[in-house]
Amino acid sequence: TQELLANELEGVVERLTSYTDFKGKRSSLLEQRTDMLEHLGLEDDEFAGEVLEGFEKIENRWNQVSEDLVNVETALGHLQGNLDYLRSARSFILGARAAFDVDEWCRTGYLSDLLRHSPVSRVFEMVRCADLNVRLAEKELVCLARWPHHAHKSVTVLGPFVHRLFDDLFTRGNFQSTKAVIEETEEKNRREHQALAKFCEKLTDERCGLDREREEKFAELSHSV
Repeated sequence: TQELLANELEGVVERLTSYTDFKGKRSSLLEQRTDMLEHLGLEDDEFAGEVLEGFEKIENRWNQVSEDLVNVETALGHLQGNLDYLRSARSFILGARAAFDVDEWCRTGYLSDLLRHSPVSRVFEMVRCADLNVRLAEKELVCLARWPHHAHKSVTVLGPFVHRLFDDLFTRGNFQSTKAVIEETEEKNRREHQALAKFCEKLTDERCGLDREREEKFAELSHSV
């Protein structure tokens, strides 16, 4: 065992003797580091610390913006679904005006069939799904760190739809008022969709800028340690 250790020690000594001027190389590296820090007006590890702190700030902003962007894009998808359902509801109500005999329905008194086996039932289903998409969009928007919650103005339509539907059936004998409330809601929600789309573009641009800053800080950080 002692012989093996002696041989190993001899090999280490030989390898070490092949390396020269350790002190000079170390002094040269320390001098380069000192020159760099003096050029930047920093001392010792202050440079690496400040770079790390800057990177952490950008990383936190990047994470927040990225999360907001995901929520906004998801909300936009739901609001687009809302508009699609409202357009379908409008088309079905136009068809109902031609295919649904209001007077006959009133005379027969089959109230239960109104929302089950008639063109009006299709409108009701489209309106219900449109409202569901608004609620799903709201679930995404309340998670945002920067979008003011009170700024969300998308509206639901099921309540006003039912109110005007029966008013139309029993008072006017047509679906004019019902059609109007669907169109009004579609226009309001289209404006909300456009406002949210602009906010999404702003977040996208901001994240692209943070991507560049993040890469630069990461490179700077890797060179400082």
